[in-house]
Amino acid sequence: MDTDTQKQSSSHILTFGHSVLAILLLFVVGNIAFGWTDPSSDPPGGAGSLSTDGSGNVSILKSNNSAALGLTIKNTGTGGSNFLQIGGGASGDTNAPYLSILGSGSNQNVDPQIKLGGYSITQFILGIDVSENKFKISNDLGFNDFMSIDNTGNVGIGTTNPLSKLSVEGGVTLGGTPEQLHWNNRIPLQNKFTVVDGASTDVGKYNSLTIGADGLPVISYYDSTNLDLKVLKCGTLTCAPVSSNIITTVDSVGNVGTFNSIAIGGDRMPVIFYYDTSGGLKVLKCGTASCFPTTSNTISSLGTFGSAVNTAITIGTDGNPIVAFSDGDTKIIKCGNAFCSSENIPITMDSTNGGAPSISLNTQGFPAMIYSSTGLRLAECTDSACTGKNLKLLSSPIGGGIVGFAIPPDGLPVSATYEGGDLIIDKCTKANCSLDGKKTVDSGLAGALALSVGVDGLPVIAYDLNSPLAFVKCGDSSCGEGNTISSFESLGSGFKNISLAIGVDGLPIISYYHLTNGDLKVLHCGSDRCLNYWTRR
Repeated sequence: MDTDTQKQSSSHILTFGHSVLAILLLFVVGNIAFGWTDPSSDPPGGAGSLSTDGSGNVSILKSNNSAALGLTIKNTGTGGSNFLQIGGGASGDTNAPYLSILGSGSNQNVDPQIKLGGYSITQFILGIDVSENKFKISNDLGFNDFMSIDNTGNVGIGTTNPLSKLSVEGGVTLGGTPEQLHWNNRIPLQNKFTVVDGASTDVGKYNSLTIGADGLPVISYYDSTNLDLKVLKCGTLTCAPVSSNIITTVDSVGNVGTFNSIAIGGDRMPVIFYYDTSGGLKVLKCGTASCFPTTSNTISSLGTFGSAVNTAITIGTDGNPIVAFSDGDTKIIKCGNAFCSSENIPITMDSTNGGAPSISLNTQGFPAMIYSSTGLRLAECTDSACTGKNLKLLSSPIGGGIVGFAIPPDGLPVSATYEGGDLIIDKCTKANCSLDGKKTVDSGLAGALALSVGVDGLPVIAYDLNSPLAFVKCGDSSCGEGNTISSFESLGSGFKNISLAIGVDGLPIISYYHLTNGDLKVLHCGSDRCLNYWTRR
């Protein structure tokens, strides 16, 4: 065609280019822009526009670029950020979902990958790690590899280093039953010790450990150097390597977190009960599994209760936190919602004895607690609202002290504390503990301890053996016989804090404060007895 021909109507524009090398035929509803040099900004046509800069960069916008829900193709050449993105928005449009395909380049901190997610919602990433020569499926931060395939064809689930054709870290569940313990007893494993925080600060003097909804450990702890409350979300079952973990300072106003206790709420997110020296008792409800970013968290004050310390937390059958503490009396608060922001009415369980409490739910789903004051005592609610209660003195007077408490599958409470330098296990022989079965497990002890129940229903205790960290696996439900005791590194003389949980692999995980070094450490046991390379044939 020798001359330009153009025909316009209210619904379309039809254009034929003059040059033989650049013939353009477009038919659209809306506006068209040519020669626009920056498709990342609004094209001259405004809303509902298409733009191209002639270098392979294209933008199609639904509205305008400040809340783009369209398609963008960008190619900035060698070393640039090459990508295709469908959907999404700017930083102000935080919930806009998108799919993006990213190319590698020296200006990017990612390898070639596909992302599904949003700017402030969960992202799932499929991609290639060029440096490790692996294909990976990762989480929104790219730290945790849910699944990886290396260049030899080995597949890893929950591990970045598959050692065989199929390597699974974190256990296998068949028909709703965890199976890892069975085969794990035939695979020799070594105890794994990891310093998870404390390179430049004194941290972990107070710590509390639980297992997150994804099966990985979560630890709340006190930063003694900065007087802050922190949360560590482990990226693996062993919390190693430390680069896989996420550490977040969740409260830094005043001196907070000296006593803290953590649990996983009904919404599968962590919730922490802790002490603020200037503001009394607080509950922090995390908005994500790692409590990061902090803007997703909610902090509620429960009020000031004098010298209210020695916190404990569990989750009720309604999914709301139940917290226990002592301020001269032994009290609980059943939170009115998941955030503990309303209807928080303190209930005095024992008005004459106050001591360090540990709390759980009994077989009826009612709160029950063990506490140590003038003797080891049990207090159980007789209904969900705790309008009635039963009190029981379990052991002779031993003074205040740290206690551990759990209710095994048999429904009979078991507790641990110290008496005259001895580690005492008290196993109730009836549901209401009208009779007790006190046993001395070990002697020559200092002060810190934690108790849990293994997958076989038998108690396990991590404790301070007058400086060395120690662990006992009970041989029966009352620790009367067949116990296995292990001891590890020296922790230093003075106050130390120990917390204990059972991982999804059936193996004990211990978080503890190393007083000499001022470190928070994690021990992932190599067997249910915490013995190196122990197996059952």
